[in-house]
Amino acid sequence: MNEKNTFFDFKTIFAIVLVSVIWFFWQQHLVQKYPKNYKAQKISAVENNNNTKKQQQLLSAISKKAEQTKKTHKKAFAKKEKLFFVQTPFLSFDISSKGMAIKNVVLKKYKDHKQKNIRLGDEKSQFFSSFLYDGEDLHFHITPISKNQWKGVANTSGTRVEKVFTVKPESYSVEVSLKVKSSNKAISSIGLYTKETLSKEATKLSSFNDTKKIFISNLKEKERWSFSEETLLEETQNTNKTISGIKMLSVGSRYFTSVFLEKSDLLSNVNFQILKQDNAAKIVYSYIIPNNKRNLELKYLTYFGPKSNAIFAKVDPQLSDTIDFGFFNGTASFILKLLEWIFGFVHNWGLAIILLTVLVRTVLLPINILSFNSMKSMQLVQPKIKALREKHKDDKVRLNQEMMALMKNHKVNPLSGCLPMLLQMPIFFALFQVLGESVELYQSPFIFWITDLSTKDPFYLFPVLSGLTIFLQQKLTPSNLEPAQAKIMLMMPIVFTFFMFGLPSGLTLYMFVNAGLGLLQQYYFVKVKA
Repeated sequence: MNEKNTFFDFKTIFAIVLVSVIWFFWQQHLVQKYPKNYKAQKISAVENNNNTKKQQQLLSAISKKAEQTKKTHKKAFAKKEKLFFVQTPFLSFDISSKGMAIKNVVLKKYKDHKQKNIRLGDEKSQFFSSFLYDGEDLHFHITPISKNQWKGVANTSGTRVEKVFTVKPESYSVEVSLKVKSSNKAISSIGLYTKETLSKEATKLSSFNDTKKIFISNLKEKERWSFSEETLLEETQNTNKTISGIKMLSVGSRYFTSVFLEKSDLLSNVNFQILKQDNAAKIVYSYIIPNNKRNLELKYLTYFGPKSNAIFAKVDPQLSDTIDFGFFNGTASFILKLLEWIFGFVHNWGLAIILLTVLVRTVLLPINILSFNSMKSMQLVQPKIKALREKHKDDKVRLNQEMMALMKNHKVNPLSGCLPMLLQMPIFFALFQVLGESVELYQSPFIFWITDLSTKDPFYLFPVLSGLTIFLQQKLTPSNLEPAQAKIMLMMPIVFTFFMFGLPSGLTLYMFVNAGLGLLQQYYFVKVKA
């Protein structure tokens, strides 16, 4: 008969859960470090689904337009660029006469780690510049209509293009109306493009360097891509992809984004290009609206700001789709709402996390009581377990059979001790996503040395205290492990402590408070009440 260890106790399940946690964060690390390997399959699927004859023709037109732009760039933009400065309580930006693009976007309510206002893109970045595929690039004559409205008119080759910006001073959005009228021929298509330029030097010096996140929503599905700036600069080949039926496209970072939201029920295509230039990369997102008529009117919303559900609800609820909490999106969204509700009373995100932890432990208290009762029962059978180990030390199979029978006779279930931990795992992972993706916690201070709950503890105090608390919990937990296994399990708090060093301080705060409350409950039920 083959020997087979079929007995799973609390420590074994704890080890399995710990390995699962480490595996999860290792996957997160790999996605951040090698994102191109994780996005390749998804992008390939999108490309295959949209590889139609019409789109191939569109790609050809884009390539031709790119060549034409190189040849006519100096001629088309012989006129000097004029910039019109716009400022609201929330953001500031320039309107360029070239394509009536938005440039130099600065978020006035948010600062980076150098205490400078967050800037979307750099001085070369431009958002939603207008152009015609079968005409010259557009140079607008811009005039203010009112305090919050700007109108631009461009005339080229018998085509008149009129663009009106309505700036919303109470939010981070700009409503845009684009009208095109041709006097002599049908307009095959009109486009808008967003361009960013990244360089290795700029990436090193950037005061707010973050993972690029792209969200695309069309009639059929939603796609999300992410890549680091370093990975993008390491790419050696140009990229050129087209996706059709686009309603919304978001390009941004973990906490901030720029959004194009189509409002006219016109199905546009998006061409996504990455063009390598020595040590730099130019990213171009072109929004192409097919037409074939002499007149065209397009309305769309642009948004430049934080990825906040509260702000999105006031602008357009559809914008909430740009926030991605991953697999635990439902749980994470609920936790964020609960945290926001608690924050409304205490006005401190650290205190809100502590109160959330207390709430979770309270909800799970009945299950924890069952777990503690199981521990007490385990203590009672420890002498018998020790005797069985001595009696059947040379027969593992018989030992496990006898131990299972012993547990059954004394109504001891070792798995019940793991149930509270397993129920908290979704909360743990969801909270990790909330702390890593929610702008509400960005640079939110707690106490003394914790000035930003979204970054790691600078003195590693919470990770060390969490590891120590987990160690004390282990000492209070009755064990039926063999001595060698017990020594291995004693290493777990040390491994867990080092693992927590790189986690956001808000998450390690949750883990410390959760472990501390668990230790107090365990001591009361196992020692005091017993």
